[in-house]
Amino acid sequence: MDQHLFECFQQMDAPTKRRLAYVTANFKNVFANQDLAAGLQFFEKFESFAHHRSKAHPDAIEQCAGEDALALSPFMDIPHFWVSFHYGVYQFLPFRLIKQGISVCLIISRKVAPKFITYYTRALERYHPSGRLCFLMAEDPRLFFQLRQKIHEQFHPFVFADGNYGAWPAQHGNLMSVPLLGARLNVRYGYLRIASLLGLPVHLLLDESHDPQMLSPIRSSPSGELRGNNIRCILEKLYIDFSHSLWQSPYLWEAWYYLHEQAVPQRLPRRGAVVEDMIPWVNGTGYQALDCHSYEVFSISETTYRQLMTRICTE
Repeated sequence: MDQHLFECFQQMDAPTKRRLAYVTANFKNVFANQDLAAGLQFFEKFESFAHHRSKAHPDAIEQCAGEDALALSPFMDIPHFWVSFHYGVYQFLPFRLIKQGISVCLIISRKVAPKFITYYTRALERYHPSGRLCFLMAEDPRLFFQLRQKIHEQFHPFVFADGNYGAWPAQHGNLMSVPLLGARLNVRYGYLRIASLLGLPVHLLLDESHDPQMLSPIRSSPSGELRGNNIRCILEKLYIDFSHSLWQSPYLWEAWYYLHEQAVPQRLPRRGAVVEDMIPWVNGTGYQALDCHSYEVFSISETTYRQLMTRICTE
């Protein structure tokens, strides 16, 4: 292993090492057979981008307003159902739509609503875009009827498909398995059922910007019409289309932080010794390790901890 990366690992506190363990596990399982050195390099780049994204300012939207207008011009008249991922500078996507005069109904979880509403409300007070923005709670049982009313008012529904919270949680059983690069994920699809009932075409929307201060043109990709029982087909197309961006720049995806909490990446059966998939850390006065294949956390002895650390050092 690169000495710089090993020293970074040694200096991490326990919460950071635990976060690293889960992010690396998700990364290994989706990209298949990545070693710990590659995982550490990815984690360092991933955390750096997340930090800079959190500091990004909406003023950056101005530089690509013209290209956005060209990309979004076909969608001005008829409401569409926009689906996105927490990828790139995703927090600006609703702004970029309403900047072009498209009114957006952002569907979010109650758990994150206060933060989102405060953030967007303050920005709207400053920029005064021509489009409108409203918020609906994903867990609200009246969501379908609320959306139907908003569509009559020419609002476009917008949802982040990979959110950590939202409607139809795993315990309700409303998950569907989809391929994502080298793994399969069990993901939510209730928003597509709503889009089908409302008769709305579905479009994927992504911001693939590598620099939060220098935004790239918006990317829009039609996912097809929802007819009959083709929800699975549309859902898989969304994730396959998204996977093209993910393959190019995986560190732009925020969901690495929480993927294992709702959509554990399932990869092929393990090859090699169990120890090759273990990442250790010190937790208080004890020692623990995450099995990156099964996502189980084990209590380990100090001797095992030192053996794992030796393996990391010599990789």
